[in-house]
Amino acid sequence: MKVSDVKNLKYKLLQGSDSNEYTALVYDSRKVTEGCLFVCIKGLHFDSHDIICELKANGASGVIVEHECELPEGIDVYLVDNTRSALALCSAAYFGYPAEKLKTIAITGTKGKTTTAYMIKHFLEKAGNVCGYIGTNGIEIGNMHVPSLNTTPESYEINRRFSEMVKAGCEYAVIETSSQAFLLHRTDGIFFDYAVFTNIANDHIGEGEHKDFQEYLDCKTQLFRQSRHGFVKADDDHSSYVIAHSKCEDIKTFGPMCEADYSYDNLRLVQTPEFIGTEFTAHIPGKKIECKVSIPGKFNADNAIAAISVCHSLGVPDDILMNGLADISICGRMETVYSTEDLKVIVDFAHTPDGLENVLKLCNTLKNDGKLFCVFGCGGNR
Repeated sequence: MKVSDVKNLKYKLLQGSDSNEYTALVYDSRKVTEGCLFVCIKGLHFDSHDIICELKANGASGVIVEHECELPEGIDVYLVDNTRSALALCSAAYFGYPAEKLKTIAITGTKGKTTTAYMIKHFLEKAGNVCGYIGTNGIEIGNMHVPSLNTTPESYEINRRFSEMVKAGCEYAVIETSSQAFLLHRTDGIFFDYAVFTNIANDHIGEGEHKDFQEYLDCKTQLFRQSRHGFVKADDDHSSYVIAHSKCEDIKTFGPMCEADYSYDNLRLVQTPEFIGTEFTAHIPGKKIECKVSIPGKFNADNAIAAISVCHSLGVPDDILMNGLADISICGRMETVYSTEDLKVIVDFAHTPDGLENVLKLCNTLKNDGKLFCVFGCGGNR
C-alpha cells in the first residue's frame, strides 16, 4: 500500500516520500517486519513515538506520528492529527475496503448489543444468507470462531475480519460497536449500511473510559453520523438526541407498546417442559404478526423487535420473523445450562445494577414456588 492512496487521510510529509509502497501495516512494536509502515499509538502506559529509532532498526520503512519526536534518517515520516484515526483509514485501504463489499449492520447501546446482533444474524441465516459477526462473544465467520478481547476490536482487526468474511462468501456483517470504539476511532473510514441504538444508561464512565455521560452519549450517537439507515429505540430517554444528531438518510423507531414504526404488545411469558421464552404481537408496517422467542424477558422482547425492524427492512419473510427466534440460544444471555424438574441453572451476562435487577425479577417469575439463588462475579476493576 501507499499512504498517498488512502482515502480521506490528511497528512503532512515530514521526511522521505509518500510514493513508496509498504509490505505491511503494523501498530504493535513486537510485530515490526521489513518494509512495513508503522502507526505510532500513544496508550495509557506506553507511547511508541518514543521508539521510532528502534522501529527503523527492526525494518520499518515508514512511520505515522501525531506529535513531534526524534526522527532517524532514512525513514518516511507522516504527521497526522490522530494516529488512531489514521490506523483505521490505512487498515481499510490495506485490506481493500472490505466493508464496501458487505452489507454492514452495527449495533450500539449500553445493553442488548450482543443479543440483538445474534438475533439479526439468526434471522438472516434462516433466510438463507451468509453472515459474519464481530462482538462481545468473539468473531464468527462460517465455522470459525475466534475470541476477542474487546466488544469492538482495533480497526486493523475489524478490517482484517471483514476481508475474511468477503473471502468466505459472506453477504452480511453484524458488528457490535461500543462507545470506546468511537472514542478511539476504531470504526473510522467505515460507512455502515444499518445502525441500531438499543438504549443508554450510566456506564463506562470513569478513568480510562468516558469523562462524563455527555461524552458517552455523543460516542454512541457517532454511529448515526456514519451510517445510511438508522433504527432507534423509541422509548429511551435519549432517543430524540440520537435522532437529532443523526446524519442517516432515514430513521425508523422501535419499541414496546408505543407510537413507533415497529412495536409490540400482548407480551406473554411461556414456560413448558419443552420451551421457556416469550410470545408477543409485533406491529410492523401494514400488518401484525405473532412472534415467538426462546429467550424469556421483556428486555429480550425489546431486543427482538429491534432485530425484527432491521430484518423486515432487509426483506426477511414474515414467517421467519414470526418463528425464526423460536430456537435461538445465545451464550450467556438468559442461557439455561442445566435443567431438571427440581433445578434450573441460568447464566446471564447482566453486569449493571438495573441489568441484574431485570434478570432477578424475571427469574422470580420462573421459579414457581421454589427458591432463587444468585451467584455473581465482579470483574473489570470496578
